Amino acid sequence: MKLVLATGSDEGYYPKMDQYLKTIEKNSNFDENYLIYLGDGDVDFDYKNIKLSRLNKDKCAYININNCVQHGEFLITEEMMSLDDQDIICFTDGDIILQRGLNKKEKKMLSGMKDGDVMVGYNASPKDTLYNEALRLEYTGKVVDGITNIDLREIPIYNTGVFIANKKTWWMLYEKYKELWPSVEDMFEHYAKQQWLISYIVNADEYNVIEMDYGLHSHGHYGIPFWVYFDMRDKNDPLGIAMYKEEKILFRHKL
Repeated sequence: MKLVLATGSDEGYYPKMDQYLKTIEKNSNFDENYLIYLGDGDVDFDYKNIKLSRLNKDKCAYININNCVQHGEFLITEEMMSLDDQDIICFTDGDIILQRGLNKKEKKMLSGMKDGDVMVGYNASPKDTLYNEALRLEYTGKVVDGITNIDLREIPIYNTGVFIANKKTWWMLYEKYKELWPSVEDMFEHYAKQQWLISYIVNADEYNVIEMDYGLHSHGHYGIPFWVYFDMRDKNDPLGIAMYKEEKILFRHKL
């Protein structure tokens, strides 16, 4: 079983990923690291610790308006297809800093994930819901039977900027996403509707959600999470080191 780190980009977004890719190159101790590149054009890619995996847009089932493939489209690349069902795939956004490698506890936790397990963190808070996020995403009023007629105030919304599962579970999620996306796409104006649908599926299909703590992934979309602070002692790093309690955060996301 391998621990795999993957992220995605198209031609337009690739220049913005320089910082993240450099920190993956420097800090990652995942067994394999991949950039899933959506497009056939030439790309200046000079990393020894990261593999470039090309994804043809014409072969994709459903691509969001921002060309993000986090819902599972990345699985159809040759490199991802070659992985075993039990290999663990950590797929992330590209606006991240990888501050360190996985520690022993995290490696053990990820290696123990089974079919149906997903590891993901919360959005604004543990009490944030699909209903709250629907309002933020500019809900259009479209009615979708089985979705809009249930109590969305009782269903958590996750931040899928870092989402971990084994390959078999990713495939389950991807197949369900393809089934529901045509109905859900017109429910919202904002491109983050992709994240909304992933969160819905994880809850509706009763996946075993393993809550990701802020030491593994902290994001600043709704301010700085509790117990997160910045260590500014390194004068060579003007951004400081993002810390959770006394631990350097693994995936630093918009902080």
